[in-house]
Amino acid sequence: RIVAGYQEWGNILAAQNTATSRKFQDLDASLLADLRLLQGDCNDLSVVLDAIASKRSQHPEVDDKELQSRRDFVATVKQNAEEMLNRISSPEVRSTIETHRRQAASDPSSRAREAVNDNEAFLRNQQMRQQHLVRQQNDQLDQLSGVAQRLGYTAEVINVELESQKQLVKDLHTEVDREQDKMNHVLKRVNVLLQTNDNKQLCLI
Repeated sequence: RIVAGYQEWGNILAAQNTATSRKFQDLDASLLADLRLLQGDCNDLSVVLDAIASKRSQHPEVDDKELQSRRDFVATVKQNAEEMLNRISSPEVRSTIETHRRQAASDPSSRAREAVNDNEAFLRNQQMRQQHLVRQQNDQLDQLSGVAQRLGYTAEVINVELESQKQLVKDLHTEVDREQDKMNHVLKRVNVLLQTNDNKQLCLI
């Protein structure tokens, strides 16, 4: 969707006066917002993949080949997003858009002036929407960060408890083995005393 919109945005930029094209204004605003969000998502994914790489033993379901493949994919998407965003927000493109706006504003046609006014109002609304989306994303990231911290603390507590339980089980096995050795020793002595090796007979006694 972003790639198709970017191509259409470029076609309109090259062939039309962007100030009188509502479609261009829509694409320009939405692409700027979507690409910035996509960059943020790529950065978040990179952090997750780095965390997986630093704790390979805890993620056996993701082998080295799969991890590298995901890293390459995120890097490619991030690079493409940066290239598109750099062009859209470049001084050259912004200058062209401003030139189109001035040309349309000076057009004696009332229709052209109305189009400029409408597009400027639309652009202001889109900018406000972008700012709202950025604030919303920041709030969500803060919430996710808090959840991740709490989950990390919980995981540490669970890990400590599991290690404690493992040690208890190990100690129990050791104690059982020790008592079994004692029992075997006692049975052997009883066998000697009774001059028999028949355990069934011992049980009857």
